[in-house]
Amino acid sequence: MSTDKALIWQEFANQIDGNFINSSVSDHIQVKVLASHWNIVFDIHSSAGTSGNTLTRVRTIFLSKDNFLFTIYHQDIFSEIAKFFGMQDIEAGFNDFDKTFIVKSNNSKQIIVLLKNDLIREILLKHPYVYFDIRKNESFLSEELPDGVLELYLHIVGIVLDVKELMDFYLLFTETLKQLCIIGSAYERPSRLSL
Repeated sequence: MSTDKALIWQEFANQIDGNFINSSVSDHIQVKVLASHWNIVFDIHSSAGTSGNTLTRVRTIFLSKDNFLFTIYHQDIFSEIAKFFGMQDIEAGFNDFDKTFIVKSNNSKQIIVLLKNDLIREILLKHPYVYFDIRKNESFLSEELPDGVLELYLHIVGIVLDVKELMDFYLLFTETLKQLCIIGSAYERPSRLSL
């Protein structure tokens, strides 16, 4: 891991009062932060599952009240073709957002309520190539998550080397978690699991 990357991520950790972890042995960099009741983890991950790309990821687990799931990702020509053949794409009611993203969910009313939050939409529009979702039983621990525990997950291809961009993702996570509590989809208490 180059010194520049480590310095940028260290600066980000300092700004959010997080814990910066840089393993020189495994060349792994991570920032962990406790935000209210949730441990949020930022890391750089190489994955064969994403065509061998390096990803910047943000993850946390939370206690779910209703198993509300969603997936939001950038719309492209392939998604237009898939929509033609019936793929789900929920419209949030905001033209710029609806033109930019594909939105899927197991609860269309709940995702529309969540996306009424201006800050969440603004951050996503500022970073349109993110993949953002709540997932069930796809734990980064390589074990299934117990019932009632879900993972809020984001990735973007490449290594983020901009403190402001990392800060946007931090704000996206804290605002989304807060909104999940407000709309009745998450408990405002920590999970017993740790990252």
